[in-house]
Amino acid sequence: MSPLERFKIKSRKRAIFLARDLVDLLARVFAPGRRDELYLKFMVLWEGRRWPRTDKPQRFSDYSIKILFEKRDAVLKAFVTDKALAKIYVKGIEPSLKLPATYGVLRSREEIAAFDFPVPCAIKGTHSSGEVVLHRGGSLDRDRIVRMLHSSHYRSTREPNYRHLDRKVIVEELLIDADGRIPQDYKLFCFFGEPKLIQVDLDRFGTHAQAFYSIDWVWLGFCTKLPLHRDEVLPPANLGRLLAVARNLAQAFRHIRVDCYLIGEEIYLGELTHLYEGGRTPFVPSTEVDYRLAPLFEDPDADPMVLLGLR
Repeated sequence: MSPLERFKIKSRKRAIFLARDLVDLLARVFAPGRRDELYLKFMVLWEGRRWPRTDKPQRFSDYSIKILFEKRDAVLKAFVTDKALAKIYVKGIEPSLKLPATYGVLRSREEIAAFDFPVPCAIKGTHSSGEVVLHRGGSLDRDRIVRMLHSSHYRSTREPNYRHLDRKVIVEELLIDADGRIPQDYKLFCFFGEPKLIQVDLDRFGTHAQAFYSIDWVWLGFCTKLPLHRDEVLPPANLGRLLAVARNLAQAFRHIRVDCYLIGEEIYLGELTHLYEGGRTPFVPSTEVDYRLAPLFEDPDADPMVLLGLR
């Protein structure tokens, strides 16, 4: 990378930080009760070039942000956002669902320094989103894990369900399939307790691609910022069981995404997600999908296939 390119990247980061601080200051003074919501909306404006309409939502992403800030289930949203506490919720609701083994939950630099990390394992913050360290042997960057411990997803996004989470690092079983690869990731979008869309992520730590399917496994022809996977993906043999698991876990929420991994016939919990891509990533190749799928948040009987003109 050239010095000019590095300068441009640093300048853009400084501009984002300054703009975020200004928005935060203005919201603190003029709308303290909506401070987090306005901050998150600014991030959508900055990265997605649009201002979310949560007062009169018209798009899928507008509704997802609106529901995120609803107070009626705020405590439960926060509880299942914590990657360690979510396991307690899942065991109480769906005890047959497999959970990656927990090897340790670390709360300090000293605990990270002293912990004997098994090989292989997956390491991630219980209070954060996205970053994960896959330890398969060799040297381990413990300073990176300390930074993970002290990071704040809430501070950078203002998603309210992350606000009061304790900062911890969870060390878990690394899930691998029979071929020694990270298994395919199935994310089920549920509305009013019913799964309506299935996102499939393929080769997540390689040539990551993505596709969306209906619950009866019809390819829907869109994705998000990732490359669209156009080749046929066979439905999992236990699709019915996967839908039933998502349905059980989603009953308490108007909207939630249930993320699972499949290894053979076994279904493993990934995580429970409230805000899709931070509300900042539109569907592609057409943002029309963002408008067409919005009724899923209002009508329990809405059919994505009908909304998309496929039925």
